[in-house]
Amino acid sequence: GLTGKIARVDLPVYQSPDDPKQPVPDASFDAASMLLTNVDAAMVYSVDGGKSWNAISGDTVDLSQDTVTAEYGIQVKKLKDEIKTEDSDPQIIRLTQAEKPSAPVVSEKTGKSITIHVVDGQEYAIKAKEDDAYGPWQSGKEFSGMFQGLTEGTEYQIITRVKGSGLMLSSEPSDPLSTPAENTFIEISTPQQLIDFGTQIGSGKTTLNARLMNDIDLTGITWQKIAPTSNTPFEGVFDGNNYEIKNVSMETTSGSAALFGTMENAIVKDLKLNITSVGKSYTAGLVSDTKNTLIENCHVSGSVLSKFSSAGALVGYARNTIIKNCSNSAEVQVTLGSSNGATAGLAAAAEDTVIENCYNEGVIHASIGPASGLVGKGNSAVKIVDSYNIGPVSASGKPAAGIICVAQANSEVINCYNTGEISGGNRQVAGIAAQVYNGTKITNCYNMGKVTGTMSVGGIVGLIYDNCQIEGCYNTGEVQGSSTYIGGIAAYKDTLYDNDAILSISDCYNEGGITGLTGSTYIGGLLGFASKVEISESYNKGDITGPSDGTGDMFVGGLAGQMAAGTIQNCYNSGGIICPGACGGGIAGFLYNGCTVTDCYNTGIVGGNTYTGGIAGYLKTNNTISRCYNLKKVSATGKYVGGIAGYLTADGSITDSYNAGDTFSLALSGNDYDAGILGYLTLGTLDNNYFLETEEVNQGIEAVGGSAGGVDTVTNTSSKTAEEF
Repeated sequence: GLTGKIARVDLPVYQSPDDPKQPVPDASFDAASMLLTNVDAAMVYSVDGGKSWNAISGDTVDLSQDTVTAEYGIQVKKLKDEIKTEDSDPQIIRLTQAEKPSAPVVSEKTGKSITIHVVDGQEYAIKAKEDDAYGPWQSGKEFSGMFQGLTEGTEYQIITRVKGSGLMLSSEPSDPLSTPAENTFIEISTPQQLIDFGTQIGSGKTTLNARLMNDIDLTGITWQKIAPTSNTPFEGVFDGNNYEIKNVSMETTSGSAALFGTMENAIVKDLKLNITSVGKSYTAGLVSDTKNTLIENCHVSGSVLSKFSSAGALVGYARNTIIKNCSNSAEVQVTLGSSNGATAGLAAAAEDTVIENCYNEGVIHASIGPASGLVGKGNSAVKIVDSYNIGPVSASGKPAAGIICVAQANSEVINCYNTGEISGGNRQVAGIAAQVYNGTKITNCYNMGKVTGTMSVGGIVGLIYDNCQIEGCYNTGEVQGSSTYIGGIAAYKDTLYDNDAILSISDCYNEGGITGLTGSTYIGGLLGFASKVEISESYNKGDITGPSDGTGDMFVGGLAGQMAAGTIQNCYNSGGIICPGACGGGIAGFLYNGCTVTDCYNTGIVGGNTYTGGIAGYLKTNNTISRCYNLKKVSATGKYVGGIAGYLTADGSITDSYNAGDTFSLALSGNDYDAGILGYLTLGTLDNNYFLETEEVNQGIEAVGGSAGGVDTVTNTSSKTAEEF
């Protein structure tokens, strides 16, 4: 009875909405896409590892169950005369992109209650460590919740979950949390009492709590950090009580230096710290390494120096940590060693961490490695909200940024700004984020500081990998670069994993001057260069200038220097454009591989060499300009000059557009291709366009003139007098 074999089943992956808390609809897959060698056989499918099989009727199989889990294992087989043939290979359909939430961070502990801050979960439950089952799920309010009626001195574990329409994704259980006995805070009034407290933590009493009763001055004392190793992390509450620990001095040639070495499930709050900290790696002011910790209302001054790798004024490495209402005014430096480290005003490195309402005003400098005002490296999803940098940030040879240097996948930066001067070496430099990775969102952020660097220099973002959203952001600071990729909002988008990934820029603007120094090539008011990008509801008012020594390939645009397979919609430029080399445009310098520009206009003067247009300089391969207009002068020292575009080739089109500005070429040649709409057309179309007649005719040299120079293949395109306009 075996009559055939099913080839591997090709099932599409279903993905839920971006917000994992939204309801997850029923999933489905297309039975018609299954690859069969015997199509007359009946088919059945299983979603539970072959425990039960369901018949397929029609072309679609719907999965509709009471509890929708994160993923299904799908297997299909066919039957003939009720005898099973060989099964297909098992397939996994993942129904959501939501990941397991992180373990919760404790924000307060008493003898009978634990308060948590739920970083990315929606509900939570608790159990005593010895119990088999968790208690009932509770709903948090504003990502916070409290367990009450607990037993003093008992160890508990907490779990969180994301819930939506039956979808259950639970975190790993937290490490055991001990409820302290009531009123068990050690009161610290002298330097010796602080030292004694650290000694007790080091002896294994890691859950002790302490409270400062006055300022503590450690002048003349060589500090030994509290909880120096991960074997005895501090797990209690350290209440600064709004007092200051002054003149902390620590220096080590091996390992980290800080007030605390390690923290886990700890709370530090209401503390001012003045410190001189010199160490090797993950050197910090407050703590070198944290996990599941809350740091709130803590402020660092003084200096933090690493002589090898990584320095953060507040934290060296923050893991699943919440940092709220904190600040730094200390100078932070990394002077030698590994380029893999980072220098930052708050945390040198962070993962699964939230930073809220924090700022840096200290000087940040890295002789080697990246530097940032708040976070150096976000090694996994980091969220930074309502925070800012006003201190200068510089990196001699690596990336530099005002808020975060490296933001790994699914990070968020919301309502943040930078006014400090940012300067970098031969890597990415930006006012907000130097490098961002797939799924990162930058929302309602702005930069007012001067940004200078070599390559990938942006007012908001430097280098972008794969999908990213930039929304509601603006730059008013001067942006200068001396190599490739310079943009008022974003410098460059590259592909790391997903060739179809899209960069979205919406509701953004630039008013800062954008300058390409010697050697720079891709320069734009919003974007230097990107493939697969969507720009909408955005504008540029800043003047954009290419390098004065440039005469070859150069791409300068009011919104984008060069763009491939992208769209620009409902945007405008009013800044002046100077492109000493090829390809300058009021909206884009160079467009290729299926770009569309719709409902855009230019009111800035455009000056170029060759391939110069009021909207775009050069269009290559299936590009479209529609419902656009130019109102200002477009001039060039070379040929191919047009009121809308300089050069169009390979099945492109310009439709429903007009030019009311002068267009002329200063080239001493009769083949300048200077025209009211398009300088030169080959293998493309113009339809329903018009331009204003002017007396400007190529400085007395015979102009090619008309609507399209070079090739006369146009329809419904003509000139109009001023009265007709």
